[in-house]
Amino acid sequence: IYATNGSARALFRMTPDLTITRVIGTGDKVGGSAIVSLSNVAVGKNGQWATMVNVGTAAYALLWNNDPTKYSQVQLSYTGTIYAVSGAGEAVFVDNSLTGVSALFRWNGTTLKPAFLIGAPSPVGDLYTQFDSAGITAKGEMIAQARTANNLLLVVNSGTGAGARPSIVFQSGAMINDAAGPAFYNFVLNSHTGNPMIKTGWYYANVFEMASGALLPRLVNGDRLPGGWFYEGNQDVRRNSDGDIFVSTDQSVTQIGAAGSTLLGHFPQKIAPGNLNTGFQ
Repeated sequence: IYATNGSARALFRMTPDLTITRVIGTGDKVGGSAIVSLSNVAVGKNGQWATMVNVGTAAYALLWNNDPTKYSQVQLSYTGTIYAVSGAGEAVFVDNSLTGVSALFRWNGTTLKPAFLIGAPSPVGDLYTQFDSAGITAKGEMIAQARTANNLLLVVNSGTGAGARPSIVFQSGAMINDAAGPAFYNFVLNSHTGNPMIKTGWYYANVFEMASGALLPRLVNGDRLPGGWFYEGNQDVRRNSDGDIFVSTDQSVTQIGAAGSTLLGHFPQKIAPGNLNTGFQ
């Protein structure tokens, strides 16, 4: 766990006998310089753990493997996120290596290996643009949640051994043979005509129209708007008096009605003071 007194932050370890020991924190030296900040921590099932630290002029991944008093370190381009530590003691994180490789890496304290490269083709042909989560199975397979240029959710399996070809575990749009009820969140506001629309879920809300006792999907997380970006449910959706809905994403504002979809704005846009980078309601 991390703890802070307001001016300093440190990582602490609790053993099965409830003994709490300070592991590392701001002010400690790594690579000859004092730590100024720490990223998240991930713990393996056999007592290994890893974190990332920043020393002001450099970033390091640190891995404790079998010996709680010693750690391995590797210098990286920035302070990234540790996603997992396997039972065999491999840390998984996204970062840039000092050689300029941007990837999802696996690191056992000795060898840094890129498992998936940002900008490389995925199994569906699109290029990887981002990795949101990852882990390693007992067989040594890396399971990664990725984004591509045309897909917000693509879960892939790296396979094992040299030359293994990644395979798709599932992706957005895959059908699931199961029944599930929506979790009501709120109504889509401002409508005066037409069927009511509701938002389901919580932060990542989907939009459904209530018609004749049935729920019809109108906006589902991962839908791509014509001429715009993916709808991710992370920004609000409104309606006008005619019942049209207005959808904002990180790159666009779109009006959707019975006559079709109209792109109202695409970002970034140049305005007098500078750039308008995103729409928000």
